[in-house]
Amino acid sequence: MNWKKFSGEVIHKPILEEIEQAIIRESEKGYKLKICIGTDSQVKGPITNFATVIVLLRAHHGGVYVHPSREVNP
Repeated sequence: MNWKKFSGEVIHKPILEEIEQAIIRESEKGYKLKICIGTDSQVKGPITNFATVIVLLRAHHGGVYVHPSREVNP
């Protein structure tokens, strides 16, 4: 599964490492964080598209998020 940032940049390191670094970086800037994880799927004929999103919400300053996408053919 390929994870991407909101900018479209592909994340090449393990997702746990990326999230941990983001939490440390944003916390050091003084942001209070809330982490949200969401998933969704959409069926288009024989193909099912899945999406998962990890969002780091910075209180009163928007969010930072990463997401992968993949298709599954039955």
